[in-house]
Amino acid sequence: MISAQRGGENMSENIRNGFVSWIHSKGYGFAECDDDEIEDSFIPPNLIEKHDLSDNDEIEYIVGETRKGEAVVEIISVNNTPVVAKKKVTKNSPRRSNGSILRLTKSGSAILELDDFSDEILCNKKYIKKYNISVGDALEITFTNINNGKYFNFEVSNVHSVNGEIVRDKVPSKIVKAVKNLLFKPQNKLTKLFLSFTSGGDDEKIIEMYAGAQESLKPFIEYAENSIEAAKNQRETLRFRWEEVKKPKSVKIIPNFAKITVDVESFEYTTNANIAMNERLITDNDTLNRISKTGPTDENGMTPFSTESPLEDSDEWQRIEHNLENFSYTLASPSPQFREVLAKGSSKLQILEQVQLKNKIQIILQPAINPNQKLLFDGNELKFTIIPQEFFSQLNDQNGAQVSISGQTNTVLEIPSLPATDLLFDQNLLPYYWKSAGSSSKRHTIKLILHEAVEKRLDPSSDDDPYDWIFSPNRELYELEIEGKKFVSDKIRIYNKKGNTKTVQVDELPPKDSVLTSAPRTRLIRAQKDMLNELMNHSLPHNEALLKLLAPGDEKERTMLWNNSSPNALNTEPNWGVLTGNASGTETQKEMVRIALESTDLTVLQGPPGSGKSTTILEFVYQSILRGENILLCGSTQASIDNVLGRILDDSTLSNVISPVRIGSPDNIYDEKIKKITLANQKTNWESKFGLDSKEAKDFILSSSNLTCGTMESILGHPWIMESRRDGMESRGTNSKIVKSPQPHWDVLIIDESSKTTFNEFIVPAIFCKKFVLVGDIRQLPPFTQESEFIANLESIKGFNKNKQRSMLLHSHLSNIKKFVGSDESLLMVEHDDTVSGLIQEIFNRKRLDERTVQNNLVFFSSRKPEYIPNNVSDKSFQVFTPTEVLESPLIALNSINSGLLIMDQTSAKMLQKIIPPMPVIFGPKVDEKSLNVLKRRATDYRRHSKFENYNLSDKNGKKVVELEEWSSQVSWRLARLSELKISDNDSTKKRYKKALGKLIPVQKTVKNAIDQIQLIALPSVMECLQEGFRSLDDSPTNLQSTLTHGFPKESFDQVRFKMLDYQHRMESEISDFPRAKYYEGKALKDADTISLRNQKVPFTYRNSEPAALWQDVNGKENQGANREEVEAIQTELQQIFDWARKNPRNDRTPWSVAVLTPYGKQNFNLLQMAKRITGMNNEFRFDLTKMEDPAPINLVVSSTDKYQGQEADIVLISLVKVSGHGFLDSWNRMNVAITRAKRKRIIFGKYNNFVRTDDEMLNDLAKSHNGNSLISKERYV
Repeated sequence: MISAQRGGENMSENIRNGFVSWIHSKGYGFAECDDDEIEDSFIPPNLIEKHDLSDNDEIEYIVGETRKGEAVVEIISVNNTPVVAKKKVTKNSPRRSNGSILRLTKSGSAILELDDFSDEILCNKKYIKKYNISVGDALEITFTNINNGKYFNFEVSNVHSVNGEIVRDKVPSKIVKAVKNLLFKPQNKLTKLFLSFTSGGDDEKIIEMYAGAQESLKPFIEYAENSIEAAKNQRETLRFRWEEVKKPKSVKIIPNFAKITVDVESFEYTTNANIAMNERLITDNDTLNRISKTGPTDENGMTPFSTESPLEDSDEWQRIEHNLENFSYTLASPSPQFREVLAKGSSKLQILEQVQLKNKIQIILQPAINPNQKLLFDGNELKFTIIPQEFFSQLNDQNGAQVSISGQTNTVLEIPSLPATDLLFDQNLLPYYWKSAGSSSKRHTIKLILHEAVEKRLDPSSDDDPYDWIFSPNRELYELEIEGKKFVSDKIRIYNKKGNTKTVQVDELPPKDSVLTSAPRTRLIRAQKDMLNELMNHSLPHNEALLKLLAPGDEKERTMLWNNSSPNALNTEPNWGVLTGNASGTETQKEMVRIALESTDLTVLQGPPGSGKSTTILEFVYQSILRGENILLCGSTQASIDNVLGRILDDSTLSNVISPVRIGSPDNIYDEKIKKITLANQKTNWESKFGLDSKEAKDFILSSSNLTCGTMESILGHPWIMESRRDGMESRGTNSKIVKSPQPHWDVLIIDESSKTTFNEFIVPAIFCKKFVLVGDIRQLPPFTQESEFIANLESIKGFNKNKQRSMLLHSHLSNIKKFVGSDESLLMVEHDDTVSGLIQEIFNRKRLDERTVQNNLVFFSSRKPEYIPNNVSDKSFQVFTPTEVLESPLIALNSINSGLLIMDQTSAKMLQKIIPPMPVIFGPKVDEKSLNVLKRRATDYRRHSKFENYNLSDKNGKKVVELEEWSSQVSWRLARLSELKISDNDSTKKRYKKALGKLIPVQKTVKNAIDQIQLIALPSVMECLQEGFRSLDDSPTNLQSTLTHGFPKESFDQVRFKMLDYQHRMESEISDFPRAKYYEGKALKDADTISLRNQKVPFTYRNSEPAALWQDVNGKENQGANREEVEAIQTELQQIFDWARKNPRNDRTPWSVAVLTPYGKQNFNLLQMAKRITGMNNEFRFDLTKMEDPAPINLVVSSTDKYQGQEADIVLISLVKVSGHGFLDSWNRMNVAITRAKRKRIIFGKYNNFVRTDDEMLNDLAKSHNGNSLISKERYV
């Protein structure tokens, strides 16, 4: 340092380094120190004149006290040149001249020869580096006479042009400061960001916005870090040793009865009058009716009949054709029941039960019968239908001992011991018998024992019980892993969890003495964290578009930012390779391809169902590769990318140009053609055919491929991505790290199904690419919310710990408790000290806002009574006392302890338990009850209290269980549902969720803002954010606006970066009518002419006399997300489809495609078991029925609605399950996916009456759109 030569410790304390930030017209200026914590210093005019200072001169200076306060008192150096040796500049200096570079010095400076000056001039290395100057370059410069140099007397003080090009003006001082902060702050080390945010010029506003973009990445990184840390903590806490317990017995439960239906003719009424068909009836108020059906008159002269509408609707009817004489009738008796049923050629069957069902009689016979048997009913052979008995409820043996709670028939069931009797009976006394399925189960039962190290460090007052993670009905954990193992394949699937015995079942025993643990997979989230950090700390020029997405600014500022990168217009019309016809919608597809080709940063393609987005992607890939570009295609599902790849491989025009490689394990890919082009299989092929080693083969494949494809997770296995980061070992908790800055390996990134991709997921492949094309449909399913990550971040909100979260959960509970009446006795709740003080704070804050959510008067007893709470005993709605106040004042004790709803912290309870009378008491989860023995002895059962009988109870598998509620779980699912309903017109449902969240979320703004930020990261897709924005524009000004939060400015988006495909090529018009009108407001899903052409080419005749969109009314019963009657109805439909397909194969010799869908997991399981049974195949979810014992030319898929997005089938059968209410079927996105998968025939199976009466307008409209002959088995609905 130059000042070191000047000596003196005391002097060096005030010596600073910085630059001249600006000089006023009056001659004075200010010095800005490199240390951001030191304020700017005043420079007097005499020093500016003395040293000829200019804006941005780097100076070393001394600060001291003057009459006007602290100011610069001495300049030590200017631009690294000591001023002690500097002579006073003459009036002729500085001078401006032209010259050229003679040579470069070893130190990095250069020697300049001027055209009109004899001396050589020194050009400082900062100019050489700044303007990339080399030998021979012509410069226009200003130089100064320094006249003291060891070798030179003159030095360049400014550069004006290089080789005739004017260099940029000096960057404004604020920008210099911003750059210095970014470049020199040791904690950031942003040595490369300069390249990114200066590439567009020196516009101060843009650079400030980029700096803001960098800052806005912090919450995204924090979200990833919280998720990783939570997984790590879970892994360290859920550590169990294990021991094997006695194996259960395996049996099969088989029905010893048959439930059948027999068609019979039935009538509603009977009369002794002489009536005729079509005879008209009328009432006094002119209501008309008609006799629709009559039967034979019996020996008593009574004639059975039915009418078009119920006769019970009116008191009296008159006969129009008989001079309006009164008409008398009685309700008909049920059809006569059968006296006996014989199996033809066999013995008599026992009739256990007969039930009249309109035109059918349902009979239960014992024993079971063969479907091919012929039965005689009272001597007459009648047709019958067997109702499959797939499930049973609780079974007892003949001694009354319970054998099993529930299960599935004809499948292996594990029970503790074999039944004592041969026959078993369910709760309806229907008989079953059992068969042993082996002496022991294939599965092993193990007991989990908490690891001693975990047990030692657990604090029961604040830590969660590790067993609750495994056995709580509120958590869905079905896998454990072996501690220390590297691979995910080492995970152990667990079944039949039993919390009372701490046992689970496993397929294979873990290694001896191994420790079992569990944690969410973090491979993808760790990669997201690494790439977000890179974008924040070391972004490169090709990442500029990503920074623009995050740059804060209002709509005007964001418009300016995006308009800076205008599209590059195409010089010639593309030579179309895929979009070659003139079908409806082709021009829109071509326009989208043009927009994407012209774009220099980002484009969005919205492709509604069946609109040809895959075809558009193919054309864009084809055109981009013809331009020499390298493409990366990613998707959230395998189906989305493999659909594109399959079409490339089947089209010689495309495969001659496009050289694809698929990243991912071949074992996870269903299509054999696509398996061949995986990197692993191609590498094996090149090694064996041409003798290349593994690295040579891999490098050749990657360098010769121009299209790389993979899912969002499998793409992490690409060697180019793997070389940039070293992944940690998940099971051992080691961290990942970046070892090489992500390079622009691909010119274009295409994200298919980007409406299911969050920004954090998008960032991983995006950071390796130059521009982006997002393809998807925001009116279809949103991203799958990683609940563990969402909850982990809610639980990690700063200043809002578990006890404060418990406070808000209590606040919500108390808000839902109905107001006490005079007959209700007092009730006491004892909670952790922090929980009670947090609840007091919340209620006090809401009272100040005139917001009262709790109906009952509350009396708090807190050892930490806040000072701001007044001693106002007159306000009965909210009173707070310390235990000391209660003990010292009998009046307070008498009035407070008998005042309805009491809430007491644990410390107060210890002090007051001896004076508390017997009353119902609820102890919180973190309360040490051992210290409250006196209170516990006096406590009565709170479930007998009329307002608390169902407190904390949930219905799990038909039983009332105490649920381990958590604030984060209660908030997360409601936020996710509210996000699902964003476009719904059911305002009452949305209002209900908002009201519930209002009780759960504190009024504290910092917590609200944190939750808002977490929602932005966890819930919306990147496509939704850019197309519509996640936040509304009327947010408060304090909320930063960016393209990611509020969407693209309209001027920079419509027709410039966005296109929606308007025609659909999949569905028959009767299928597309409803979604077109409801979900797309008529702007998309217009029927293309390709549909009629397809029908001519491949005729379809299944139920062709009926509409393409049908509703099969099923009056079933729902049981925990399953509906057996709908399963049976779909089974019948499938068997009819199988028979039809055998007689009507496709004329192009490909199989018909059939899909069975349902939104509910348990129903999906039941449908899958049914499909396995009727096909005789044990597939996972896809069934090639050409391989069935009785083959049918069909590919059958049984799937959940959510997993089937992006796929289609000729025939789609949908099970709605719900028979009351609508659950989450009110999601427009989910229902849009469900009802738009079918090409030729869509049949909805559901209880019609439930949906025409629902309060959800969309579901109501959907049901009512099926009427006339599109509604099958319609009953009478009022």
